[in-house]
Amino acid sequence: MDGKIFVLIIIVLVFSFGAFERWQKSKLSVEKAKKAGQDDHTKREIDELRERVETLERIVTDKGTRLSDEIDAL
Repeated sequence: MDGKIFVLIIIVLVFSFGAFERWQKSKLSVEKAKKAGQDDHTKREIDELRERVETLERIVTDKGTRLSDEIDAL
């Protein structure tokens, strides 16, 4: 009887560790997916900001704007 209980305990431990390992892997894959989503969001935001900066640079360096500023300064 003692041998059967020992074998049963070993089997329960093996399955418990296997379940724990699967749980850790699924948790890790969920975290990776969240991080990838955040990376995509950050990349889109940076692209939008670059477009806005380019537009502002065009406005500031526009000769018509400079001329208007000089006229206003007089």
